[in-house]
Amino acid sequence: MKKIILSLVALFVVSAVYAETSLVHDPNFPLIQLPADYDSHRTTKRFDPKPNEGVAILDQKGPGCVRHFWITSTAPERLQIEITYDGAEEPQIKMKMNHFFGVLLNQKPYRIESAPIKLLPRSGFNSYFPIPYQESCKIVLRNISKSNVGVWSMVNYQKYALKTKVTPLRFNAIYTHTPKAEPLGTILMGAVEGKGFVAGMFHAIKRFDHKDMIWHTGGDTWLIDGETNPHVLRGIGSEDVFCYSFGVYKDLSQWVGGVHAVGENAKCSEIVAYRFFGPDAVTFKSSMVLRMG
Repeated sequence: MKKIILSLVALFVVSAVYAETSLVHDPNFPLIQLPADYDSHRTTKRFDPKPNEGVAILDQKGPGCVRHFWITSTAPERLQIEITYDGAEEPQIKMKMNHFFGVLLNQKPYRIESAPIKLLPRSGFNSYFPIPYQESCKIVLRNISKSNVGVWSMVNYQKYALKTKVTPLRFNAIYTHTPKAEPLGTILMGAVEGKGFVAGMFHAIKRFDHKDMIWHTGGDTWLIDGETNPHVLRGIGSEDVFCYSFGVYKDLSQWVGGVHAVGENAKCSEIVAYRFFGPDAVTFKSSMVLRMG
């Protein structure tokens, strides 16, 4: 085994045709435009789900958009988050809550101070990803452990007039785990068909073989619109993807950051880093494949 690589890619994909109305841009992801006329709503809950029990922290009819949600728990590592919108039979997002919020490599929650994801002291999990929905939205927290878990939640959402057509873009997230990444190879972080944009990503690496350099194996490779307008985005080194130089270091900012690092440069053995693209989102019109070297 050379190294373990974990990745999480956040993206928005068009799901339907829509009619425009008076719109405002999301401050973090301006390609998301939402109705300017809305009512503000909030749900709050305190619960102790039993093993394998799922509790909905939001279950609303549309049209609407989740603007922010906050979760804290006595054991966040034992929770799974499931997000389902517009009557889908299966959740569009289903993964461990820690992974959704970028807490990777089995670490305890650390500080994250990015535009869409903020982790505050003592397990204050905050998401500012816009989650628009036309028909319905349900967010469930499920206890995937063998004992009860204490949970507190707050969801802030906008409700629009009944006939309002919201953006066709829908929030998705892809989690991948490559336990045996080979030297000089690449790993698949995500492959999507349709039209949309990539909002950002978390990336984690745990290095076992110190002959295998953690950085300079090519960085990111984006294969975009292969069916209609093939073009490629190509990186340099893995740290450069996250806008660092000569390694990833602990530092936080709105769009890029290193939230976990063991060792420096050539001696580095573990990293967790994030990059959110904000106003420079990576768009695709028919498909997108992202690989990391």
